Amino acid sequence: MQNELRVGVALTNLNGVAYGYAVKPGGKFVYIDYGDQLTRRVIAADCDTQDFWEPLRQAAVACGAFPAAFRPQDVQRSAKREPDDYCAENLEPWAHDPATFTYSDGGILQNQPLGMAKNLVDLIDSHLDQQNRFYLFVSPHAKDPDANDAFRAANADYFHLVLRLLEVIMGQSGFQDWITAKGVNQRIALLDARADGLKDAILAGRIDLPCLATTAQSLLTLLFPDGKHTPLGATAPETLDQARTRIAAQYQEEMNSLGGVPGRPEAFRDAALAFESAAGLGARDYMTIYGVTATESELAGARLQAFLGFFDQRFRDHDYDVGRMHARQVLTDPALSGPNALGPIRYTGSDIRPIDSRLDGLRLSQVPSKDLQAFKAGMRKRLNQMLREIWGPTLSLPAMPGADLLLDSVLNYLIAKL
Repeated sequence: MQNELRVGVALTNLNGVAYGYAVKPGGKFVYIDYGDQLTRRVIAADCDTQDFWEPLRQAAVACGAFPAAFRPQDVQRSAKREPDDYCAENLEPWAHDPATFTYSDGGILQNQPLGMAKNLVDLIDSHLDQQNRFYLFVSPHAKDPDANDAFRAANADYFHLVLRLLEVIMGQSGFQDWITAKGVNQRIALLDARADGLKDAILAGRIDLPCLATTAQSLLTLLFPDGKHTPLGATAPETLDQARTRIAAQYQEEMNSLGGVPGRPEAFRDAALAFESAAGLGARDYMTIYGVTATESELAGARLQAFLGFFDQRFRDHDYDVGRMHARQVLTDPALSGPNALGPIRYTGSDIRPIDSRLDGLRLSQVPSKDLQAFKAGMRKRLNQMLREIWGPTLSLPAMPGADLLLDSVLNYLIAKL
């Protein structure tokens, strides 16, 4: 439908959701999943209500609640009403439904959720017409390849170790979906090559057609018990008839070339479906991904887990313009207007402000003094809030001898190193 869209928000569930898996010879292994999401189908004529938007607003706030910097957010969820977000097959029963979960920044575990975008597309397209689907991946956090060569056991003191662990956690969550998609694309390309080879062998008469049809049917009986199965990565089962229809559309050109001999297209279809199902690719499709990325050495606000941009409007303007420059390079690339690509794109860009290269890869120690003083004041205020929450309203930095001096020394050390 043209008057609707799908929206998804990646979340880190600080309570966790339990999933149970049977083990042999008996019993159950319960796994707690902290990676969560909230997805919604937005229909223009039906969703203009506070009840619809309030959970989405709360989830959006929680999605950006960077740990320690911002307070987590409570959101009420229902496994019964949100089957697309929770796998009912292995979901352990909730004590209450709806239940309230507490969420933090989704980027902790899933910083670039391409997989969620793909699942939302599948709800619309049912794995069909993938050649006309394109994914735009925008990220300011592409890493410089030699950024961490200096880290060694000899300099892994507590301070550098904690910083490095934070970088590892955030970095590991950043591009996993993209890397996974690239791996799936390679497997699908191999499947397509096998299907093309099968078509050529049938046309050349190198395969016994009745034998192929019988073998494929026997395999599909095993792969689709009771006439259906749930492909790996899918949230709902697919019937054999649905799978056959999907494969026929996916390989329509090959099946058309096999027409004219009764049973030949059907034998090819069933054999290709058996290949796909055995490879676990039933819920997987080729993803054409266009990337707009920048490295940390190009940005002014990349330090402090991208919080350095909050120090000065100039830093945000600089990074915004760097992003525009990279986006323009992608949008004007001739490859996007070629065969089987996104274009043609009719785009005329407006002027971009001159980019001050002196701000590229800005370090914390290069930030103007007044901004650093504001940073120190903010850190002191935040630490006081944390102390009062932990030990009560009577405890603060001024009440502890030498605490202000110690904090100032730590902050100066942090500024010098970052």
